[in-house]
Amino acid sequence: MKSWLFLISFGFVLQIRAQISVYDCGAISQIVTQSEIEAADNEYYKQCIMFIPPETYEFNGNLNRKVTAATNIHLEEGVHIGPFTQDGQFWLQINPKSDFDVALMNYENLNNVLKFEKLELGVTLPQDVLTKVNNFVNEVSVPNEDKINPYLDWELRVYAEFTPAVAEWPFVIDGFYTKEFEVEMPETLPIPNNLDAYSDEEYAAIGNWEEITSDYPFRIRFAPNQIGLWTGKVKIEVNGELIHTSVPFNFNVIESGNVGYVKVGINKRYLRREGTFFPVGCNLNWPETTEANDPLLADYLTNAGAFAPEGYRIYPCMPRVYDKYKDMMTLLSNGGGNYFRWIMYPVSTDIEWEKLGDYTDRLNMAQEMDEIVEHAKELDLYIHWNMQIHFSLQFSANTYDRRWSWDSEFNNSQYCYRTLINSNNPMDFFTNETAKQYYKQRLRYILARWGYSTNVAVWELFSEISNVGAPEADNNDYYLQGNNWMIYRDWQVEMAEYLKSMYHGQCHLVTASYGGEKHPDDDTFESPYMDIMTSNIYDY
Repeated sequence: MKSWLFLISFGFVLQIRAQISVYDCGAISQIVTQSEIEAADNEYYKQCIMFIPPETYEFNGNLNRKVTAATNIHLEEGVHIGPFTQDGQFWLQINPKSDFDVALMNYENLNNVLKFEKLELGVTLPQDVLTKVNNFVNEVSVPNEDKINPYLDWELRVYAEFTPAVAEWPFVIDGFYTKEFEVEMPETLPIPNNLDAYSDEEYAAIGNWEEITSDYPFRIRFAPNQIGLWTGKVKIEVNGELIHTSVPFNFNVIESGNVGYVKVGINKRYLRREGTFFPVGCNLNWPETTEANDPLLADYLTNAGAFAPEGYRIYPCMPRVYDKYKDMMTLLSNGGGNYFRWIMYPVSTDIEWEKLGDYTDRLNMAQEMDEIVEHAKELDLYIHWNMQIHFSLQFSANTYDRRWSWDSEFNNSQYCYRTLINSNNPMDFFTNETAKQYYKQRLRYILARWGYSTNVAVWELFSEISNVGAPEADNNDYYLQGNNWMIYRDWQVEMAEYLKSMYHGQCHLVTASYGGEKHPDDDTFESPYMDIMTSNIYDY
């Protein structure tokens, strides 16, 4: 009769710090029961394990038992191991954590993670990977083989597998690279040098985001959808090869009162959450100064009687503008609204414009967008999230002379997709395979960073896509000619299919947007990847 017992006990020192590792013994209750271990199919795992009274333990018989911890196993008097039959064995083992750490970013411990609420994990990177990532984001002059782009999954993919107690497969959630910033913005605006209006340079100097050092360049956000004990593990792929896998960690999910994501009702006529959900609201397009939301800054952006907000300038919005946008959200909520549509626009809410597949210079915008999503939650507002403004794929003359359009060139850059395909015809964007490959990475980042939120109601693929290609503003003549509509249909269906291939695309509704008349043969909304229909109609 064989019985094996391996017991390893590590001491640890509790440190006061902003984040706690998921492998720290204080991260989750260490006490286990005999029934928990017996319920495990092959192996019972927990970060740290304590066999301690008043629980009783009697392990014996002919069944194999395997108990694994990442750090510590502690047995107190009263634990009985054996006797076992010839076929029965019992293992206790330590499986040390990986060569990278996973930390809790928004909970003190893992005992009471709220259902359908954000669980955010911070992931360190192995030093060899981190060095190459830093070389890329900091634009260090080294050979390409010494760089890794953290935004492209074919170069680096950090993701988690979360498995509830009862599941056939894990939830796979992509992580995202980020930086942290501290906002610098004076409460009192400086008077313009000419006592009239800010130059672009003056405007760009009135605020800033100062980077804060973080030990966790990758984050993973997930809203678990059922209560009970979950198991998580983090994986790191470099150049498509799995090179690092963390040892598992547990977290316990409890009820929160959050009923989850907005869905289509059973009768296909209404939206639902807990019951029927009636969206009431309006467009809050994007953070940008208006005379209504910020009359003082608007006055300083008016030169010789002409008001030129950020969309007509070459510098993105300053921190103050995001605060005014959140004030507008509050006004909407106070007025009885529960829903608004916003659009990713280059001056304030787009993560990719100057550099293809490189969002580093816009991570401050992403942080501001984090706060907008959190503010929506505080106000119980739901977001109709449009992922792409059509202005970026139109000529400036067709966008009411706004900047940040297909033909714009400033700050030594133009729209990165125009640079990629080297074309003066924005319609080539929809058919160029490399452009589509990079654009899917942009969508992947959006899903990874904000897809956890149950306050995101709908992903809308593209704003007024039928206006792209037209010879003038708000015109869909090109779209309606011949079989041109197929170009728009095929691109939208391909992008919707990609969204639905990711968990955070599956749990949200997906739709498309047209400006004006829709071609009668355009069957985009009949795609199985579309959930609802929307329409932007300007002719009454």
